[in-house]
Amino acid sequence: MEWPVSRTDGVRSIIEFTLEEHPDFDHTQELTKQIDERVIRFIEDIEQLLATST
Repeated sequence: MEWPVSRTDGVRSIIEFTLEEHPDFDHTQELTKQIDERVIRFIEDIEQLLATST
């Protein structure tokens, strides 16, 4: 998966990633699960990227 590099002036990030476009705070357990899954996927992708770049 490709992650966009931040190109916005004044933004202090290297990679931008939205965990949830429209969070449903009325269903916090489902939201928490979605965020957890996406964070884990993001971490795995970054680890793979770093492993292949060395």
